[in-house]
Amino acid sequence: MIGAEEGATEATVPAKFRGLEVDGIAENALEESSLKKLTFADDLSVYFSIGAYAFNLSSIEEIAGFPADISMIDYNALAGLKNLKSITVSGEGEFSVENGALIQTDEGGAKILRLLPAASEPQANYDKESKTYTVSGFSQVFNHAASYNQFIENVVVGADVSRVQEDAFSHIKLASVTMEGDEDEYNGVSDVMIEGGAFTAHKDLKIYVPATDDSQMRTWLSNSKNYIYGHNLLVHPVACSRTDAHIHGVRNTLASGSYAGYDITLNDSNRTIDIEAQYSIMGHSAPDLFQEYEG
Repeated sequence: MIGAEEGATEATVPAKFRGLEVDGIAENALEESSLKKLTFADDLSVYFSIGAYAFNLSSIEEIAGFPADISMIDYNALAGLKNLKSITVSGEGEFSVENGALIQTDEGGAKILRLLPAASEPQANYDKESKTYTVSGFSQVFNHAASYNQFIENVVVGADVSRVQEDAFSHIKLASVTMEGDEDEYNGVSDVMIEGGAFTAHKDLKIYVPATDDSQMRTWLSNSKNYIYGHNLLVHPVACSRTDAHIHGVRNTLASGSYAGYDITLNDSNRTIDIEAQYSIMGHSAPDLFQEYEG
């Protein structure tokens, strides 16, 4: 396992060091390091591994020669690369780079977005004017894949995406997350799995689901197998065009007035909102959903 000398700005991960085979980068090994560029040797051991949070909050801007055939990589190995601008891959294997992003292709040929460089504008599926990134062409977005991204403000999850993993878009102050699907069916993407914490939750975030009204929205939420159901106070039908702070909420008892700066008004007649509902999701009660974003 390796580390880097304090103050170093460039380093190469060698195949051997002082006659001994280098078998990996240890957990937290380069965390908060001053490195700007990290290069991997071409002839690394087939048993080479990368531990959890190996590069977390480091200064690394460039990764060169990431091994395409690496198989022993921790779930959180690539977390916290907030300064990364570019990554290249060496050799043949599951990993490759497409449009600047690190991609993993599974045995069935499905593509997984593993890492979108946080300090570089996305090269594909990105609208500069609206700062919207559309997740499409991938079966999954991996844990921490787009965390700390400095360019994304809105995310659209395509109907072809089956899973967005925990912390995939964490540490980003998002304005909106839109779930694509057929509004007439209103459960067109109910098979997508959105894990808890996939998106940074804060009181200004709006989550749009494929629905034309509140009734369809509730049906979609009920059919969905993801965490969004526990974020009712942030959810809107995709047809909602209001730009002010408002909620659609949980409807089962009478409520009026405002809550956390949100206007409580009904879009459907003869329906009420219970904003004090103490439901929980992933251990978080309703008020926790209004915690301000912290970078």
